[in-house]
Amino acid sequence: MLLDRFPRMDNLNKRGIILQGEEALCSFCKEANETLEHSLFKCKFAIDVWNACYRWLGLFSAMHKKPIQHFMIHDCSWLGSHKNKVWKSVWGATVWALWCHRNNLIFGEQSLDLDSVVETIKFKSWLWLESYVKAFHFSFFEWFSNPMSSLQSL
Repeated sequence: MLLDRFPRMDNLNKRGIILQGEEALCSFCKEANETLEHSLFKCKFAIDVWNACYRWLGLFSAMHKKPIQHFMIHDCSWLGSHKNKVWKSVWGATVWALWCHRNNLIFGEQSLDLDSVVETIKFKSWLWLESYVKAFHFSFFEWFSNPMSSLQSL
């Protein structure tokens, strides 16, 4: 994603695979052309997803519109290795869940559903952390219901 190689509508259009117009619109809002920045960081639906994640974590954050800057605000290496992995896992899970939801919309497998995306983020980030952070020994219930408590215990 940070290398700008996702097969989004604007990239497909540049390659002559899709036409301009309605086909090129954002799968979430249908109001703007689908670009990486728009679909993951500018679209109202994406912003709502990020805000729901931040509320779940008990945080407020500036939301950069460029992927690299957005990623960098989740680089908390000053907190230590384990906590930094937590923040990056939540960021990665959010981007991954938005992209999967977008694909499910395109291929008709799902309708627009904020709660479903946020639940996926919570579950996927927990799975990744359980697998990759040795000090992360929290049940899904603990992570789901109080992520900040889990983070402070690392």
